[in-house]
Amino acid sequence: MEFAAFEEEAQWVAGEIERLHEAGAPWRSFAVLYRKHTHRAQLVPALRRQGIPFVIRKASILDNTLVRDLLAWLRLIAVPADNVACARVLAAPYWGLEPRDLEAREGLRETDKKDTRLFVQTHPDVLVIPPDPPQMMIKVDQVRRVIETIYYRPGEARERVYIFTKSSFMKEAANSLLKVLEEPPEFATIFLLTENPGELLPTIRSRAMIITLAALPAEEIERDLAKYRPEWAPRQRRWRRVPERRAAPRGRDRTIPCGQT
Repeated sequence: MEFAAFEEEAQWVAGEIERLHEAGAPWRSFAVLYRKHTHRAQLVPALRRQGIPFVIRKASILDNTLVRDLLAWLRLIAVPADNVACARVLAAPYWGLEPRDLEAREGLRETDKKDTRLFVQTHPDVLVIPPDPPQMMIKVDQVRRVIETIYYRPGEARERVYIFTKSSFMKEAANSLLKVLEEPPEFATIFLLTENPGELLPTIRSRAMIITLAALPAEEIERDLAKYRPEWAPRQRRWRRVPERRAAPRGRDRTIPCGQT
């Protein structure tokens, strides 16, 4: 049987496996052989769309994007000056950076790099402040940027919003943040996201309102998956359900102190 494209062939294979399984064949009775590892690029999405469980054999673990990302993080911790590891970490969707942003920063002189810090501007009145490499901590220059802009009234929204994505502050940065927490404008809010409130200075915690987030019920997660991933089969959504016996106790998943300013 011939197909016009690899995607069509992959979809046909997945459909045949699904048909035979519904006829009574167990999943473990199927195997798909391909000539090149690149051929699985079309097959894997097709199997996932059909909700077919699978395991890839004899593939290098380094081909896994998640593993390579993890190695980049570990390398950056061990060798902060590794530009390759730093570039891969900053290219992660978490930071919201474009390749041109990374290229622009890489083209700076070393002295200029020290004067530039990471920020993510998702809205004219919203500023996200992630940890800055290579130490992956919030730096004093980032906090100063917040102090410089927080007293300007919002241009489009009802208030300005600042989100610190980690609680790992350099000491000078944490002390600088106290100044704005002591005399905040009424039209701004600062969120400090953390998994361990103890990392924050007691003086910061005393000026913040602590909101503790609990785990979402599995039924609510499944409803959201049905709404935002309608292309997924019901079986796929069920497989992603976390057994309740493994769920963390309510109120201990993630703590978000937020300074209401």
